[in-house]
Amino acid sequence: MEPVARYFLGTRSLVGFRLMETDGGFVIDQYARLINVLTKRCGGQVAGLFAEPHISYGNGKAPARIDWYTRYDGIARPMTELDPSSALAVQRTLSSRLAALRPLSFDPEYGPLVAAALNIADPNAMLSVGGDPVLIDWGMLPQTALASERQRGQHFSSTLGPYLPDFGLPPLTGEEWARSFAPGQSAETQARPRGTAEPASEPLAGPPRTDRGGLAAPGFGPSIVAPAVAASLAALLLGTSWIPGVLAFPNDASAAPAAAMATGREVVRQLEIQRRKLDEAMVATCPALIHANATDPVVPPRLDNVQVTVPPAAAAAGGPPAPPSPPSTFPARVNEGTVLVIASRGSGSGFFVAPDLIVTNQHVVDNDRRVRVASSAIGIVEAEVVGSAKDEVQDFALLKVAPQAKAKPFEIAAIPPPLQQVVAVGYPGVAMGTDQAYRRVMQGDAAASRELVAIETQGSVNALQPRSGGLTLVVHSADISHGNSGGPLVDLCGSVVGINTLGLHDESMMWKYALGSDGIKAFVARLGGTTRSADHACPPTVASAESPPASTATPPSPPATAAPQPAVVRTPSAPAPGAPAAGSTPPASR
Repeated sequence: MEPVARYFLGTRSLVGFRLMETDGGFVIDQYARLINVLTKRCGGQVAGLFAEPHISYGNGKAPARIDWYTRYDGIARPMTELDPSSALAVQRTLSSRLAALRPLSFDPEYGPLVAAALNIADPNAMLSVGGDPVLIDWGMLPQTALASERQRGQHFSSTLGPYLPDFGLPPLTGEEWARSFAPGQSAETQARPRGTAEPASEPLAGPPRTDRGGLAAPGFGPSIVAPAVAASLAALLLGTSWIPGVLAFPNDASAAPAAAMATGREVVRQLEIQRRKLDEAMVATCPALIHANATDPVVPPRLDNVQVTVPPAAAAAGGPPAPPSPPSTFPARVNEGTVLVIASRGSGSGFFVAPDLIVTNQHVVDNDRRVRVASSAIGIVEAEVVGSAKDEVQDFALLKVAPQAKAKPFEIAAIPPPLQQVVAVGYPGVAMGTDQAYRRVMQGDAAASRELVAIETQGSVNALQPRSGGLTLVVHSADISHGNSGGPLVDLCGSVVGINTLGLHDESMMWKYALGSDGIKAFVARLGGTTRSADHACPPTVASAESPPASTATPPSPPATAAPQPAVVRTPSAPAPGAPAAGSTPPASR
């Protein structure tokens, strides 16, 4: 039996994309048939090229989307982001596996399906997962690539074209496959250079049609009819240009999502502010810098040197108020409130908001009704999924457990402004895979849970993106990866400001997203639960901060008490086309 595709890679909203069709249905709907024939004819490694799609069709409010999973356990990165030596190794593997399936593209029975699956959304759909090439967003093309055959050729050249020399354009439908790939066609027809015209082809259909909840079925533009001499010359020139390295087509900047462009501009602006702060810090004395750092961080303090207040446990009904908890170190405090979530399809993270309530992502628990949660504070306990919310923006699940006396529920704080320091906490699978306690817990060893320690990564808020329904997306720079999904994003006072949900790659970096604390509070309240709000101001107290010694220079002003953050006025807005969907690939995921 082939390995189950259990590792989440990312999510693709189908706004602006068209799905390929064969045999009267979408190619992605025939995943099982595709994998079966590839496994039998080409082997499991070739079949593993294609990630498994989980399709959510549109309902008139939320657009259709596809969640992608793979059988390979490892760090997922677009091949465009690899260093040259790593990229070369993965590219060679991709070329050899595509070469193995190439003959099947001309098979009378399976050729239309296999060849159409080689249409992929963009260059970032070619991933390296632990060194194995994996394709997501296959069987689809952006609408911009369908304007003409030349643009389809350019698109294929920027994706799988260099790894499939002399292949021609992957077909959009079974009918197109019959014209170009079917046995009995001339060699010129079967291997027509990409971007050249089809001779004497019949007129193509007009505007695209939509069905099945908003998914667009392929439509085509007018055919191109050229004189035989001109077509032959174009074929020669274009055939030369498709040799890898001869010609490179630039990315279409117009296809970049407006939200991503706005985020980039905001990050650049905030980084310029931070650069000026660092310039000022360069001329300050070390004691003065440490003193100022207690209230206006320029350089992040050491987390093991930060003391945080743990909220007291809730008082029993009619009983005296619970005594205050002593201050705790930051790592100990966040570890006592964060849990490992073990579901049937894999693992993720979560966090206590009450002694018996845990918040995580819906895509972590998937369709499970019961899961297990584990931490050094509670051991391994059973949890019931009592509610969830999953759409284009939301990705929440609420778990109920027996009240845990040793758990330290988090307070929920206001979302901090850009450049404030934050910490992502959770159990990323790749990093935890080398941890003996984690591996034993995943095998059911309850005693090993006492040794579990969540991983913390530090960063800052880059930008805030208010969305419809009163939820804010928090773009931040704290590293997250597979397994961080559902874990808390906390400020330096140890309060939750978001729930880590996804990461999106562009050509230069990975953008990390958390669903803001406003969405967390609203979700728990809808299910009848309560959360505790952090009304105190942050930044935290730094234990080792000392007043600067007397000097001839003018001493810095004493640290002022930080004012509470003003309320953020958010105006509802509809999700922008191409904006990140909650629960997206590679991203952060389980």
